[in-house]
Formats: sequence, structure tokens, C-alpha cells
Amino acid sequence: MKAVVGTPQCGHAHIGFLARGHIQGAYADGCSFDFTAPAVVVLEAGHDAWVVGNEPAVLIQFDAEAETARRFGLPDQHRHA
Repeated sequence: MKAVVGTPQCGHAHIGFLARGHIQGAYADGCSFDFTAPAVVVLEAGHDAWVVGNEPAVLIQFDAEAETARRFGLPDQHRHA
């Protein structure tokens, strides 16, 4: 997606259920995440993520477009509490 959005990190929050596959990723500050299906996934804006292995990842998202973070009570960008 980097080539499509033109930024090194995703500016959108993602909330959903990883039904299949394995994903990993990191935030600009070095925090990382690793999810293997089945798993509930919450990613704050400001991440980079990728699929691990040859199996496609299937993430069923609850998406409110630009309002996702606000509607689900997430910060507008990843940051440490």
C-alpha cells in the first residue's frame, strides 16, 4: 500500500478479526505487533504491516473511514501512554 498512499506508514486505524493468516508490523517508534489467526486486531494509525508466509491474510474490519479511531476510542496516532 505504500506505493498507493505515498507514505511510509498507514494513516488509518484498523479494528477487526484476523480470520486467516499471519501479519506483523511496526510503528515508527519501533513498537511492533504480531497477529496469527484467529485473532482480534487493533492497529492505531502510524503503522506499517505485512503478511508473513505464503498464506493470504484475511482481516474482517470494522471501518468508519476517517472516523474509525474516534468512533472506537483510539488515539489519532500511535503513541505510548
